Amino acid sequence: MNRARSQPALALLFSALALLLVSCNEPASRSGERSLQILSGSENESLQPLLDEFNSTHDAQVKLVSRGSVEIMRYLEDDSTGFDAVWPANSIWISLGDRSNRVKFLQPVAITPVVLGVRDSLARKLGWVGGELKTAQIADAVRAGKLRFAMTSATQSNSGAAAFLGFLQAFKGGDDPLQSQDLENKQIRDQVREILKGVNRTSGSSGWLKDLFLKSDYDAMVNYESVLLETNRQLVATGRKPLRILYPVDGLSLSDSPLGFLPSGDSAKQNLFLEFQAWLRSPEVQLKLGAAGRRPGVAGAAFTPDPAVWDTSWGVQPGRILSPFPFPSAEVIRQALNLYQTELRKPSHTVFCLDFSGSMSGDRITELRRAMRMLLTPSEARRNLLQPASGDTLDFLAFSDRILWKGRALGRDTASLLAIADSLDRLEPVGGTAIHSVARQALELLPARGKETHVQAVVLLTDGESNTGATWTEFKSSYQESRRDIPVFSIRFGDASQNQLDSISSATSSRVFDGTKDLARSFRQVRGYN
Repeated sequence: MNRARSQPALALLFSALALLLVSCNEPASRSGERSLQILSGSENESLQPLLDEFNSTHDAQVKLVSRGSVEIMRYLEDDSTGFDAVWPANSIWISLGDRSNRVKFLQPVAITPVVLGVRDSLARKLGWVGGELKTAQIADAVRAGKLRFAMTSATQSNSGAAAFLGFLQAFKGGDDPLQSQDLENKQIRDQVREILKGVNRTSGSSGWLKDLFLKSDYDAMVNYESVLLETNRQLVATGRKPLRILYPVDGLSLSDSPLGFLPSGDSAKQNLFLEFQAWLRSPEVQLKLGAAGRRPGVAGAAFTPDPAVWDTSWGVQPGRILSPFPFPSAEVIRQALNLYQTELRKPSHTVFCLDFSGSMSGDRITELRRAMRMLLTPSEARRNLLQPASGDTLDFLAFSDRILWKGRALGRDTASLLAIADSLDRLEPVGGTAIHSVARQALELLPARGKETHVQAVVLLTDGESNTGATWTEFKSSYQESRRDIPVFSIRFGDASQNQLDSISSATSSRVFDGTKDLARSFRQVRGYN
């Protein structure tokens, strides 16, 4: 397998925060036992039945710990221990992160392309059934207001990064890989910026995006072919119509699901890894991967698609010869992701609700301030690919039983970002906790038609339980009456009420992040969703 090694500049970009990105509380491998801890992309969660089968038939304990592709890359940049192997969605994340060449025995497991799934009726209305689809047609539909789609963040998830690089390649044209000078091309930038205006929901995980899609009423989603097949099976099972699966001919990327070993000097673990890898690549297991929606055959096994899984009436083409675009160099990928984060993605308008109630005194408020410094200090945010874009709006509400302080930062204005952090440093915790009241006030800060130009979201951090102000019923009623599809993400901290935050998450189609072990990491995760 060809692997372009990361450039020195790339290593410097991410190295400083690598220690922060994988918690010291990660489960450690148990030396001497037949066990493996694998740092894996979230798309592999659906393969758990296969892992269970291996564990039961081979007297082993192989466990996946899911992380985003960018986090896997950053883990490899550091010389951290705690995992025996890595299994991201694409080899590019190993090429970007493994600067010390630690990963051994790297082999692809299966292939799946990143494609577009569209409501069948809309695909027919757009004339996209029965012919080839080009990226420019997607852009035309977005520009005409006929298409909005969900897509993961390019700077947090492989499927989003692959789609974004595909857009760049399609508008560049030609078969040669993207170069640095292409990223300076104004026409290419404008075209990609235009197509990304069509993003109506984003996330840091392809699996979570699928779950959101199934619970909602969106028109389209960019995701892995395997995830779209899984989505369609669930849509059909619940009596709904499946999505039309479409393959852009000029920006198609493949994910090769590479599995690699991280040597630790434990020969028993190495033997178990090789045993597990060989089992995954065996003809009989490759057939099972095909039944799970992956394109098998990486080790030469024949692929006879099961029509119950690969239903060609959905537009899926299991026999199609896939022609992916060539991935650019690691340095160009780094430049492209920075460009996405700061210039080309759809701007966001996020309201941060920060709990400054009395229970936050002490270590908790210190940790909160540290996490906010990470987000608001440009150099720190850049290391995590979380820096604001020029069109972003960041609102801040520090609250207890009332609003204690308000602040706003626009775009990449360093002075205003640092001023926000300074103000939070001076503010002291006091009073009770009014979670539902502040969430309602945060939603009122977001313009009614703002979703046309911005990805809107509320991020609520709390260590407590709402004990004053608006009730849950009052919040839920006002949210439903507003008919606004704005997620209220929560970060659970300290002794926060899981039930209260789960209720808010369920009502607003969002999720709760666990900040009890690493608050800064939770803020990094939630920024991938808005």
